[in-house]
Amino acid sequence: MARDIRRDLRERRESIRKQREDFKLKLAELDQAEVNVNALLEYEEQQWGGKPIRALVLTSPSKDHPEGNGFGRTPLSQLILETLKDSNRALGLADFKKHALATRFDFGEKSPGRTLHWALIGLTENGHLVSTGRKKERKYRLKEEIPQITTRAEAVQ
Repeated sequence: MARDIRRDLRERRESIRKQREDFKLKLAELDQAEVNVNALLEYEEQQWGGKPIRALVLTSPSKDHPEGNGFGRTPLSQLILETLKDSNRALGLADFKKHALATRFDFGEKSPGRTLHWALIGLTENGHLVSTGRKKERKYRLKEEIPQITTRAEAVQ
């Protein structure tokens, strides 16, 4: 004789949903741990590997601190942030390239122009920057709602 197993299946489905949520939380923790380890490794590379030294800033994701959501967390976005804060005006790709060369920013084997271009596009699409103009006339500036972002140099002081 067969029995109705629908209740058992519903319980199993709920158990699977709970496990999925637990795994999502653990994955988020692992993602943050990886970011922090990468930052520490980069700092050690700078100390021992002869790269130009930048200050170490570890961040945690937070709605209250946009830099914890990506902007200002990586050396490249930090370079962009410092460039914009130093200028107090909208800048074009050539301005960012000039500042990167002046600070001896290490792009590794990547093209500085292409790397900066796509970083600026990404920061604009994620709401951290505002862009005006088209193609070669395009300029970028900080979005006015996020003034609390600090550069690594400011964080060290």
